[in-house]
This record gives sequence, C-alpha cells and structure tokens, in this order.
Amino acid sequence: MWVSARRTVEIRSGGRRLGIGLLISTLLAFAMVAVLTLQLFGWDRWMGWGVAFVAGLVYVGCPLISSLSVWGSSLDYVEGEYLNAVGAQMARRVLGGMWGFSSFLTLLWLFVFTVVATQLPLPLAVLAPVLAVAPVTITGIAFFKGRKLFRDPLTPGGTAAR
Repeated sequence: MWVSARRTVEIRSGGRRLGIGLLISTLLAFAMVAVLTLQLFGWDRWMGWGVAFVAGLVYVGCPLISSLSVWGSSLDYVEGEYLNAVGAQMARRVLGGMWGFSSFLTLLWLFVFTVVATQLPLPLAVLAPVLAVAPVTITGIAFFKGRKLFRDPLTPGGTAAR
C-alpha cells in the first residue's frame, strides 16, 4: 500500500527510536529483577543465580518481544514508499497480544513481589511492587505507540491519497 515519503521516514525513525527505548527499559527491568532475586536467594549460591536468570527471562519475555517487534517491523514492513499492510496488521496484533498477556501476568507478579517485599530491606521492598507493573507498562507503551505508528493508511486519520 502506498504511503508518502514523509510517512515512511516517520515509521522507520519512530519505530527505531521507540524499539530501542523500550529495549533499553526492558534490559534495565531485567537487571533490577535479577538483583532483587539475588538479594532474596543469595549471591553466593548457584541456585540464586539460576532462579534470578529464569525469573528475569519470564519477567521480560513480553516486553522483549514487544520492543523487538516494534523495532523490526518498522524496518521490515516499509520499503520505498510502500507499507506492507498485512505485516503492519500482524505487528499490531502481536503488540496487542503481548500487552494482554503481560496484563494477565502482572496480577501474578503483583502477588509474588508483594510477598517477597516482606522479606527485603525497605528500599528494595518499595521497589518490588513498582517492578511488578513494569512489564505491563512497557508493553502498553509499545502497543499504543505501535498501533499509532503502524496504522492503516486508509482508515480515518491515515495519510494515503484517495
């Protein structure tokens, strides 16, 4: 589907900036969850490192897929002055699915991190519930900004010539 050159640049640069920003925030959240888990299970045991790695991977799965989806889709689905409408729709669906699944997992994370917060010193105990909502926040930003970025040019508010 044809889009203007200005819109093409907007999709590529906006997707790259958004994807990289979300990827950096996802990696920071992974590091904070790993530190929180190591504080709880101990830095000196292999079990602590294993649990920290698995908890971090489960924790950042949805935000990682969302950030890579925005970044990769902005580069892959725009070629010249053409937007791959099916690919853009697929990217919107992936972002919506990751946001929905992340919303479901946040309820579990809130319970786990609230229980864990009772066993931690005060600064980390305050950080735990905030970390619980980080994945749904990151995937929510990816969904709403990505939905606007990959909108169908023929819908109202689109930029295709009629």
